[in-house]
Amino acid sequence: MPPVSRSCRLSCGAAGVPGTVLVVAVLAGACGTGVRFLAGPPGGAAFGARLQDTVPAARFVFVGDTGTGDDRARGVAAQIRRQAEAVPVSHVFLLGDNVYDHGHTESIGDRFLDVYHGILSLGVRVHAALGNHDVQHCEESGLRPVRRDGTAYDPSSGCEVESHLATPEFGYRDGLRYYSIEIPAAQPDWPRSARGGQADARSGEPPLVEVFVLDSNTLGEEQTKLTHGTDQPQLRWLAEALRRSSARWKVVAMHHPAYAPKRCQWFRFGCRREDEALRAELEPTFREHGVDVVFQAHQHLYARLRPRHGIRYFVTGAGGKEPDSFHQDERTVPRDDRGSFNHFVYVRATEDHFGYCVVDADGYLRDGGSFVRGDTVDAPASPCSAPGIVARPSHSGLSGRY
Repeated sequence: MPPVSRSCRLSCGAAGVPGTVLVVAVLAGACGTGVRFLAGPPGGAAFGARLQDTVPAARFVFVGDTGTGDDRARGVAAQIRRQAEAVPVSHVFLLGDNVYDHGHTESIGDRFLDVYHGILSLGVRVHAALGNHDVQHCEESGLRPVRRDGTAYDPSSGCEVESHLATPEFGYRDGLRYYSIEIPAAQPDWPRSARGGQADARSGEPPLVEVFVLDSNTLGEEQTKLTHGTDQPQLRWLAEALRRSSARWKVVAMHHPAYAPKRCQWFRFGCRREDEALRAELEPTFREHGVDVVFQAHQHLYARLRPRHGIRYFVTGAGGKEPDSFHQDERTVPRDDRGSFNHFVYVRATEDHFGYCVVDADGYLRDGGSFVRGDTVDAPASPCSAPGIVARPSHSGLSGRY
């Protein structure tokens, strides 16, 4: 089958057919591919789809604050599985607070393993970052320099970090608090068992994407576990790992946000903002070593920041918790819904384009776009309108793209 052109991908991906009817469309000719859509009722489940995306690309997911184990978390996980059934999603990155409320070991089963079993069973690899609730009852060990493994924290009876790091399904590489994952461009004919393979599985070819997963609990100052100083070994590791990386796209994943809109609760008496100290520690390294995108959580909402020094910052922290909403500001792309919905972010990165789709727990598209390096504004065309996205089109909630 010949490659599908960009124009054909966009036209073949137009799936906005509301109603309660069964819609079957087979598109041939110039598009050279078959597409099947199954529409449910407007308020119900999203499109079921089997769409052929013939472009070599890295396809992966970010989702944060998932660890409730409740219906919200299961709804998001079900939509991630639908996406992974449609295209070869290789990885899901959890952005922390993977187990509420205090990271208890006995809760890993029902608040993570049970919820994500359907995704893991597809061969998708999960890789987690530690959130503040994952180390809620941990204090620092006092060791200097700060250790890269769980001994950075005091092994008290209430500290469960070692169990998190030792749970293979959480994917902490080599049991370390921070690490990187290389993602190659998956070929359309790769078998399901090859999902998540590292770049060295492809004849030494450089990775298309490298994701740098941080432990922000020992950085910044908002909720740092360190009583003095900062985690200099982690900062040095990040700078060196970024410098060495040969990936086309460099992506950072962490729990606490360096850039985020303000979010308030309790009649605006309790407000959560970004961590300026965290930004001061990390942003110079991001800029010097060419970070393209940063995915953050901690705030239980969705927000997309306007590019900062050429870097895209997202907040995606409503993978399970009841969503909050943000206050509009000049740095955040405005939304009528103020980001108040449970969701995940699906990424499709090619050699030229980095695209993203935001899908809510009911399977509706809420945001999407793409960019090439050097773009100051994201294009509305994205993987959301190409074969491979299973969500139902809907109003995005955006009151303006930039």
